[in-house]
Amino acid sequence: MATVRAFIAIEIPEEIKKEISSIQDELKKSLGKTPGISWARPETTHLTLKFLGDVPEEKIGDIEEALRLSTRGIKAFTVSVTGIGGFPNLENPRVLWAGIQESAELENLHVAMENSLYAVGFEKDEKPFRPHLTLARIKSPVEGKKLSKAIKELRTDINADFIADSVILFKSELSSRGAVHTPIKKISLK
Repeated sequence: MATVRAFIAIEIPEEIKKEISSIQDELKKSLGKTPGISWARPETTHLTLKFLGDVPEEKIGDIEEALRLSTRGIKAFTVSVTGIGGFPNLENPRVLWAGIQESAELENLHVAMENSLYAVGFEKDEKPFRPHLTLARIKSPVEGKKLSKAIKELRTDINADFIADSVILFKSELSSRGAVHTPIKKISLK
């Protein structure tokens, strides 16, 4: 049975991707060679709403219908990208991220989507929804500490707004140069 590695996300505008790239460049320059840090490619940055994993191809239609149902009546809304942080924290980050300010619209969209996808056989996420844009993954605690120090010294930050006017179902194919994300279906918000 053929499967598709899939996730649902909101696309990020080019100007914010450029800002993320300049933050990454500033940090890379400050840190020098960092084999323990894997930098996210800015061109593939997106706001993940739900990672679906490997999905049987015949379920794609169900996912599209669930997305249509969950976005019905939801209007385009503003998303605020603000602050730099880390999971589990910025002192010992394993993931470096740009934060997404909480909003009722984003939370309502996420809950509606979780419920619609649950109705077609997908488990609800056990962890709370923590919207963010991944900037880097840190493999080494030593590199994490260096990165944390560099962020504080450089006073690295981001503050930008954009309009979320659609939700996209993506196919993700892993390659030696990183993941390649291809839109399968785009659902516009009214």
